[in-house]
Amino acid sequence: MRQKQILPTSFMRTINTTTTTDPMKELHDVVNLENQIIGVATRKEFLENPKLMRRSSHIWLENSEGEWWMQQRSRTKDIQPLHWQSACSGFVKAGASTKRQVLADAERELLEELGIKTALKLYKIVPMPKLTVGGIMVYWCMGKSDGPFRINKTELKALKSFTLQDIRGKYIKGKIKLTEPFIKEIEMFLAD
Repeated sequence: MRQKQILPTSFMRTINTTTTTDPMKELHDVVNLENQIIGVATRKEFLENPKLMRRSSHIWLENSEGEWWMQQRSRTKDIQPLHWQSACSGFVKAGASTKRQVLADAERELLEELGIKTALKLYKIVPMPKLTVGGIMVYWCMGKSDGPFRINKTELKALKSFTLQDIRGKYIKGKIKLTEPFIKEIEMFLAD
């Protein structure tokens, strides 16, 4: 049975360019809907122009109890601070154009944010061109881990495990804020 869409009709554009600890000069490839590189721009240029699309790795980690690790973004994140999302994510650095390079970049994010190494598999590539926070080509990766984690407090405020039904219910009741891409991912995953 198809799950009811949970994305609100209007989604607030929550961007922090003044107090963020994210590197505004970091370079990312600009891609089109076919995932072809058509240019390069800085993180700041992406934030200023939501029509640009860049690659992003979103890592879902499942624990041995069948729950999914989710992080609450830190207060200093440039996009949707204090919102919950997958266990780990990051914009892919410019020049990482093959699946192998993107997976290596995702593994770098895991080490940077959670202090772990684990095998990742590419689940799917999903274009999300019209998000309120700008367009992304999501490289959706899956892995398994029970930790232990070394949380980078600059990157995230908290890390907890949930069932997808629990997190979806909390979101619908307004008890938790989720990032816009993560809402779409939950919908897709529950519909599969």
